[in-house]
Amino acid sequence: MSKKTKVTDMGFTMEWRTGTAWNEKSLAWYLECRTCSEPVRVGSEDVKAVTCFKCVNKQVNQPIETDNDND
Repeated sequence: MSKKTKVTDMGFTMEWRTGTAWNEKSLAWYLECRTCSEPVRVGSEDVKAVTCFKCVNKQVNQPIETDNDND
C-alpha cells in the first residue's frame, strides 16, 4: 500500500501510515508537531495543527516570572 501524504492549510505535513508503538499497529493519520516536527497520531484528517506532549510539557513546566519589586 502506498503512503498518503498531504499538507494542511497551515503548511504541516500529514501522513496516513501504520504506527510504531505497541498500541498503534493500525493505519492512522499522523501530523507533524508545530514546534518540533515529530509525528503525532491524530483522530481525523481534518486536524489543521497539533502540538506533541513533549512540547506541551516544556511550555507548561517553565518557571513563573515574578515581580520582585516588593523588597
